[in-house]
Amino acid sequence: VGIHFVLHVRELLEQKYGKDMLERGGLKITTTLDLELQKAAEEAAEHYAEDNANRLGANNSALVALDPENGHILAMSGSRDYWNDEIDGKVNMVFRPRLPGSSFKPFVYAAAFLKGYAPATALYDVSTQFGDSYKPENFDGTYLGPIPIRKALAHSRNIPAVKVSFLAGLSNVIELARSLGVELNQPDDWYGLSLAIGAGEVKLIDMVRGYAAFANGGYRVNPVAILKVEDKNGNILEEYEPPESRQLVLDPQVAYLINNVLSDASARPEGFWRDVLTIPGQINAAKTGTSNKKKLNATPSPDDDNVPFDGWTLGYTRRLAAGVWAGNADGSPLKFQGDGLNAAGRVWKEFMVAATRGKPAEPFDKPDGIRYVDVSKRSGKLPSEFTPADEIATEVFASFSVPTEVDDSYQVVEIDKVSGKLATEFTPKPAREKKAFYRHHSELPDNSQWEDPVREWAKENGQEEEPPTEYDDVHTAESEGVKPEIRIVSPSPGSTVALPYVGVVADIDSAGGVTQVDYYWDDELTESVKTAPWR
Repeated sequence: VGIHFVLHVRELLEQKYGKDMLERGGLKITTTLDLELQKAAEEAAEHYAEDNANRLGANNSALVALDPENGHILAMSGSRDYWNDEIDGKVNMVFRPRLPGSSFKPFVYAAAFLKGYAPATALYDVSTQFGDSYKPENFDGTYLGPIPIRKALAHSRNIPAVKVSFLAGLSNVIELARSLGVELNQPDDWYGLSLAIGAGEVKLIDMVRGYAAFANGGYRVNPVAILKVEDKNGNILEEYEPPESRQLVLDPQVAYLINNVLSDASARPEGFWRDVLTIPGQINAAKTGTSNKKKLNATPSPDDDNVPFDGWTLGYTRRLAAGVWAGNADGSPLKFQGDGLNAAGRVWKEFMVAATRGKPAEPFDKPDGIRYVDVSKRSGKLPSEFTPADEIATEVFASFSVPTEVDDSYQVVEIDKVSGKLATEFTPKPAREKKAFYRHHSELPDNSQWEDPVREWAKENGQEEEPPTEYDDVHTAESEGVKPEIRIVSPSPGSTVALPYVGVVADIDSAGGVTQVDYYWDDELTESVKTAPWR
């Protein structure tokens, strides 16, 4: 049990005390490993090993679990079978750099939240080119149009994530990831916007460290494997002591926003996706990732440009953070279905269910400053008088990102209700009506690479709401002199009627003719009649 963990501890000790002392010194080592969790990790990997290999093409997997409070390594499985050389089982994949895919996205959005963006911020998921050549695609090849960050992250949309990395500043994303413990092993200028969707190698241990920092409210987590070292005489050579203070590397409010989104089961896609990422009886956050790249030296196929290589699932409760990598240690591709949810997610869930069994559902710490505000779902701004009631939602904000701007997405004009055209000075007051027309604009309206695809998407999806350009031609200067005369014939003035039905007859004399008569009861339109008699 835990061979890779034992070898990891051995390596740490050898670096400190030397090989001779380690082998002949009779040292007694107390570690952080939780034997029950270690067994759960290895059993979960073994449970799905055959299906992962045969159906998904993933011959291997690795898991590591940390205590978010102190970084104690509670479980570590570097491969599903240490003794299996066919899968390179002796390689500890917990420490091997691999491409994280979309599991990197929470760091991108956290950097954006630091800049004042929020889960309610609207992003346009439309085909967008960045610069001269980079044009990312979503994993399913579709576009959802305007969506809030909450949905963009929960549904793992690629294009919004790339946009956010640009808006937040790629250098800020890199700096934040590193401060959380995610070692990006290339110079800063090596990375491009594709880093937002996982185009930069990372280690599983580092990814879990980063997620653990979300869980604990923004404090950097340093993995700990050894609690005590004693010599053969019982003398304590070293003993772990918690640091006097922890290093806060992320605003606690931002950590809470990430926790709020990643733990929102209702925001996850329905079905298998939601089921795998939701731990029954717990409040848990989770995110998957799949690295895709072109298959090299292979027989060409339609899927060559979208072949999965690494599957990831990472998640946490308030007291436990765990991550699973699934794939092939030699870097060979998985089968088309071998994404992070299938290959890694099922292993992760089985482990988390076992690890949290009997534990209370503990909410994530909510720091001072968090606010809940009603906003327009279309824009993420404060609702205006023209924002429809069903387009208003309550969202969570950091104190420094509470919206102050009012939704200006609607162009409001006054129209003539009869003609449907713009009102004029001759349009009578009862025929005037203010009407709001929604117009889609990108996050950067002045950037044609961002704006043009949004306008095209709106047009293609029938959401190009344009106000009328012609003016009221029913009520004119000429019609002013020939206003109709209207008289209610029945019921007669002062008469008594029996509800609920009231028969009304109107006598109308109009030089311009009559095309429609509208009947109102207490200012509410009750009936429209288009032929005489006007009953």
